[in-house]
Amino acid sequence: MTGRRWLLGAFAVFIVLLVIWISAAFILNSGVAESLPFSLGLSSRLGADYGPDKLSSPLGRFYLSIISDVLRDRGLSPSEADDQSEKFKLSLDSPVSTATARNFQGEPPYTPTPTPTLTPTETLTPTLTPSVTPTKTRKPTRTPTRTSTKKPPPPASTDTPLPTNTLEPTKTPTKTPSPTPVDNQDPQIIPGATLNPPPGPISVSVISISKQRITDPPPSSGIEEVRLKYEDPSNPSSYIFSDPLTLTSGGSTGGGWDGEYAGSITITGVTAPYTLELWVMAVDFVGNSATAKLGDYDF
Repeated sequence: MTGRRWLLGAFAVFIVLLVIWISAAFILNSGVAESLPFSLGLSSRLGADYGPDKLSSPLGRFYLSIISDVLRDRGLSPSEADDQSEKFKLSLDSPVSTATARNFQGEPPYTPTPTPTLTPTETLTPTLTPSVTPTKTRKPTRTPTRTSTKKPPPPASTDTPLPTNTLEPTKTPTKTPSPTPVDNQDPQIIPGATLNPPPGPISVSVISISKQRITDPPPSSGIEEVRLKYEDPSNPSSYIFSDPLTLTSGGSTGGGWDGEYAGSITITGVTAPYTLELWVMAVDFVGNSATAKLGDYDF
C-alpha cells in the first residue's frame, strides 16, 4: 500500500512539472511574447520604404558657353575668349593621346624597339634521276689438258657490281631581310606660336599658348607629348612642367608628323622682381626630344 502511494505521488509531481514546462515554452515563444505587456520592443515600428528618394530641388544645367564667360573674366577680349572656347570644344571631340608615365628624374620612358624576324624559305627538291650504265664482263676461257678425258665444268660466272651515282646536297637559297627604318631624328619646334600674355611685363600667373606647330620627319614614331616648362625658382637645376598640351589639328602625315598644339601653364613660387624664361619641349615615342625658348616674362 505504501509503495502505491509513492508511485502516485511521483506521477503527480511529474504531471505538475510537465504542465509547468509546457506553459513556460508557450510564454517564451516569440509569437506569444510580442503580445505580452512586458515584452521588449526591439523591432522598429516604422515600415520599410524601398521607393526612389524624392529630390528636394531640381539639378541645374551647365552649358559649354560658360567657358567663354570664364575666359572673359580672366581678362581676355571677347574675340579671344570665343576663339579659345571653340578650340576647347574641338579638343573635346579629338581623341586623347596616351602618355607613358615618367620617373622622378623626368627622363623619357623606355620604349622597346621591334626586332625583325626572318621568314623561312622553301627548300628545293632535287630532280636528277640516277642512271645505270651496264658494263660487259669477259667470260673465262677453258684450257684443255691431255690427261683428262672429260671436259671440266665451266667455272661459275661472277657479276661485277656497277657503280652508283651519289646525289650531292643542294644549297637552299636564303633571303636577306631588308633593314627596318628607325626613327633617329629629333622633332622640330616651328616658331610662330601665339602666347597670351606675350613675353614682357606680366601681372597674371597663367600663360596660355596656341598654334604651336610640331613636326617630325619620316620615319616618325609619332609625338608622345608636348609640354611647357620653366626653371624652378627654388631649385635652378630643375624645371617645373605643365600638363601635356592638346593636339588641336594635324597629326601623322605620310610617315612623318605635323600638328598644332594648345594649352597653358600656371606660374608658382615666383617672387618679384624675377625674370622667367618660358620653354616648350616635344618628345616622340622612341625618346627623341627637342626644346625651344618661347620668351622672357618680367614679374
